[in-house]
Amino acid sequence: MKNSVESREEDANVSSSFSRLPDEIILQILNKLIDLKTLCFCYLVSKHLSSIVLQIEAISFTAPLLNLNPRISDKNTVSDVSPSGKLSSVAE
Repeated sequence: MKNSVESREEDANVSSSFSRLPDEIILQILNKLIDLKTLCFCYLVSKHLSSIVLQIEAISFTAPLLNLNPRISDKNTVSDVSPSGKLSSVAE
């Protein structure tokens, strides 16, 4: 079992190795992590990493389906927004 001093030294070595990477490389790595939750965790790690996270071009997240029309209670019906911006009901 490693003692806490050895563990902290290993963490410092890994941290310093990561900090030596150019920002462009870190940005390329983070651009592969399009999951919003993961990017939020990365944002909280450090000021340096948060400034890089803010440069991400695309993110992905899952949101629950909301029933925007309370008169529709059928669970197989979802709301759909047409290209004109009008809300309509669509049966699945």
